Amino acid sequence: MQVIAQLIQHFRQRGALSKEQLAYLEQQGFVTAPEIQHADNLDDDDDIYGTERDALYDQEQAALDSKRPARSKGSRKPKAKVLKATAIGNRLRKVFEERATILRTLVVLADRLTRCDSWSKAALLLSTVALWVMRRRHAVV
Repeated sequence: MQVIAQLIQHFRQRGALSKEQLAYLEQQGFVTAPEIQHADNLDDDDDIYGTERDALYDQEQAALDSKRPARSKGSRKPKAKVLKATAIGNRLRKVFEERATILRTLVVLADRLTRCDSWSKAALLLSTVALWVMRRRHAVV
């Protein structure tokens, strides 16, 4: 309840609550009549928050607002280009053609060591040979 009383006092000191609103809060039991009278009798020197603290808060808020980057008008990202099925098919065909050349070369290279009829067997053979060569180099050194 003390927090609610402090919030009410805070808003009352800043003139944010009217007498009707304070009467309603008193009627609901959030604040008592002596607290309302105490808030009315407060001088600026008796302010529980202190005017210096309010001034510091205002200065800090102004400093933060000045550091905040301005929003640009063109902040929306452009939408991605919508591809049609034919465009996707053309791109995939190009990628597969490039990889087919690489995979055929892999098979030709592995075929020099032993007979290979698929790119997957050629890749396995060449990786095994590469590991064997690396182990041999480390064993010699």
